[in-house]
This record gives sequence, C-alpha cells and structure tokens, in this order.
Amino acid sequence: MKKEVTIDDHRIPLDELIERYQTNIEEGLTTEKAREALEKNGPNSLTPPAEVPEWVKFAKLLFGGFSALLWVNFFKKQQRFLLQINKNLIGCCYTLFDCLWSSSRFRSHNTKR
Repeated sequence: MKKEVTIDDHRIPLDELIERYQTNIEEGLTTEKAREALEKNGPNSLTPPAEVPEWVKFAKLLFGGFSALLWVNFFKKQQRFLLQINKNLIGCCYTLFDCLWSSSRFRSHNTKR
C-alpha cells in the first residue's frame, strides 16, 4: 500500500534545506553520501506499471462496450432461429405422422374388402 507523504522542501529556507539533506550547493553530495542514499532509498527510477495480459485485452475487446450489445443480439437471434426450426420440425413430424396414419388406414381399409 502507498503511504501518505508530506513534503515541505519547497517551503523551508534554503539554509535549512541544505542542512536537512547534508549537501553542498556548489559540489552536490559526496560519493559516500550518494552511496548511502542509494542503499537506503534504492535507485531513483519509476516502477513500470503492471502489464495487462494479452488475453485480458482481447476479452475486453471481444465482450466489452458495444460488443456486449452485439453478443446479446446474436444470442437472441439464435434463440428465435432455433425456436422457428423447432416449430417447423414439429409441423413436419405432424404432417409425416398424418400421412403415415392415413396411408395405414387406407391400406387396412382396402384389405378388408
């Protein structure tokens, strides 16, 4: 977690600032002081931001924002299409059953004579 840092370096007088950091305005830090600061604080560099995996980026593009609306519409259309196929299939099965039933009655009717 990041901690709150209070900095007042820009408000204090220059003499107090030089004393606080034990430096010299003309020459800067000594090599020994610079080494101590490096060991204490680490290198003076920014940490790179955490990288987002490529698959997460792809998933956000595929399912996020406007794409989500397109996916919802796709599934609604698929559902309607499958229901229409089922209605047609039931109708075809009923017609086939009716034809078979009628032809069997016709055969049985003809064989009785």
